[in-house]
Amino acid sequence: MRTALILAAALLAAAPTRAATLQQAEAQARQGFLTRAAEEYRAVLADPSVSDRERAAAHLGLGNTLLRTGARAEARQTLDAAARFADTRAAALIGLGVLEGAEGRTGDARIRFTTAMDTAAAAGQPLTAAQAAINAARTLSDGARPWLERASSHLDKAPDGPGAVLARVALGRGWARLPDSLPAARAAYAHAAALAERLGDRRGESFAWGYMGQLYEHTGQRAEAQELTRRAIAAAVAADAPDSLYLWHWQAGRLATGEAEAAAAFERAVTVLDGVRADLTADAPGGEDVFRDRVEPVYRGYADRLLRTARPGDPAPLIRARAVMEQMKAAELEDYFKDDCVAALDSRSRPIDRVAERTAALYPILLPDRLEMLVSIGDGIRRVTVPVNRRTLTNAVDDFRRLLEKRSTHQYMDRARELYGWLIRPLEADLAAAGIDTLVIVPDGPLRTIPLAALHDGTGFLAARYAVTVAPGLTLTDPRPLARDRAGMLLAGVSDGVQGYAPLPHVEEETERLSRLFPARVLLNGDFTAARLAGELRRTPYNLVHIASHGEVRGEHAQSFLLTHDGRLTLDRLEALVRLGRFRPDPVELLVLSACQTAAGDERAALGLAGVAIKAGARSALASLWSVSDEASAQLMEDFYAHLRTEGLSKAEALRRAQAALIANPRYRHPFYWSAFVLIGNWL
Repeated sequence: MRTALILAAALLAAAPTRAATLQQAEAQARQGFLTRAAEEYRAVLADPSVSDRERAAAHLGLGNTLLRTGARAEARQTLDAAARFADTRAAALIGLGVLEGAEGRTGDARIRFTTAMDTAAAAGQPLTAAQAAINAARTLSDGARPWLERASSHLDKAPDGPGAVLARVALGRGWARLPDSLPAARAAYAHAAALAERLGDRRGESFAWGYMGQLYEHTGQRAEAQELTRRAIAAAVAADAPDSLYLWHWQAGRLATGEAEAAAAFERAVTVLDGVRADLTADAPGGEDVFRDRVEPVYRGYADRLLRTARPGDPAPLIRARAVMEQMKAAELEDYFKDDCVAALDSRSRPIDRVAERTAALYPILLPDRLEMLVSIGDGIRRVTVPVNRRTLTNAVDDFRRLLEKRSTHQYMDRARELYGWLIRPLEADLAAAGIDTLVIVPDGPLRTIPLAALHDGTGFLAARYAVTVAPGLTLTDPRPLARDRAGMLLAGVSDGVQGYAPLPHVEEETERLSRLFPARVLLNGDFTAARLAGELRRTPYNLVHIASHGEVRGEHAQSFLLTHDGRLTLDRLEALVRLGRFRPDPVELLVLSACQTAAGDERAALGLAGVAIKAGARSALASLWSVSDEASAQLMEDFYAHLRTEGLSKAEALRRAQAALIANPRYRHPFYWSAFVLIGNWL
């Protein structure tokens, strides 16, 4: 992507204003402000007097930006437009190849990369040709070796420069992925380092030495790895290149022999990473999952080291490990929503484990070889280590989610008990001794995809004993009980079958019943359009917003939506509407999505569901993990809101009582009907 953006900048024509706009767009994209960058590119394309070279650059920049946000359909259209211009054809085809690979069309991806490589070679652009081959080797799951050999051949013809240095580093990383090609990887890194040193390119030198050190680390040559890592750190400091420096501090921590030395290196890595992570996607090669590959392991590795070295009776390492995971969760939300403002917290935020009595905050941390549980009750923090590795736990979670949706069987029960044994049973005595009645769980990884209220102790569901709520992290925005005397509700829903989705016949009954419980404005069927919803939220400070309509929360944020009668409402658009009332005295207290669903086993989609309240500026959200019978949904929602009217009753307890009513009904006892509903955020 970085190369494509640099190429776009190189194509700027003479018009100063448009050239400045394109440069501004590239800068915004490099800093991670993808929405703003897209707006700048679109502004250039909207200008009827724009030259062909400027139009080509804008199409290429916009297409690559959209590809990074996950808006694949529009990215395809825009990159196709860029591919029609000679100057940007090869670079656009690389982006299209990455897109085809991400969507599983490997045959089409291979054609795109081949055409890009041949086009660039014919145009005398060997560096771009090499980048096409390197992207192909990374994107296509088979046959990487021939692509890397072609990349090497093209690089031998490329002029010296920083781009050639980074391309040779990328070539080395490609060879390093092949277990029998480590000498080729070492040679590519050495060539990159020598070229960078000759050019005075300290940033490129840092990457070359650092990745060579990683290679030696993986082959067990620790002394050599430590020396190369020291060189990489020195070069990164000299180049003022934090985007590489954090990697080598992290590497130094892994290679350190003493605990104090390791802790200091990890701390430096996290500190540097916090300041640079928004920029990382700008330099990421196409198809690389930057967060999973280059961000998450740093935070999780540091938390692992802190927990391994913690001593009994000393809470400081536990608190620091939890804080590091909080930093990771904030970064994860920013990465999912492609918005570095998502995780910014209001000045009124407080740690959730200190908000209410009789409440415990459970903070599971999934590590490769074990599960760590950090439990906060009052001002204390306790640690429980469970000897179950991440893969085993993930398999159990995936099975549990799949079996919960089989409403005609009780096959889910074995997994419900197994997960209870890992997550809750070790804490039973402490929870009972403290008189806990509410569990606030900050789920990690795959645990986001399941309703924890459906765990079973062999006698009853967790929901029978505790009000269970979920928090994306350990902070909430302005937690306070619902102001029932000022509650105003906006009810919106679609009961008709529209846009290929099945009818939801009980939505009309649901909206009618709820409108009797709180003063409500109803937008039903043809009245529920994005325009009408926007008008209502702009005019009236509703603090309860309830949407009963099909919706899908997907792993790619840009593809998530709610169904209106006349179209699809993206979560970005919903956010913009809900945030209209964020700074009023009574912002949206509760956003309810009563018929949405997330893909089973998709951690990213579940992360998006958990982030809805934060992104929209609402204090809390109530949503379903899967599409439930709309008759059961209508009954649960009526009971939930009826309990919510009771002064002194929390939203979490109102949900628990509504779920208990369905459990008591033989028709809806199966957790398929009641457990999908998850309360996220402020439970008070």
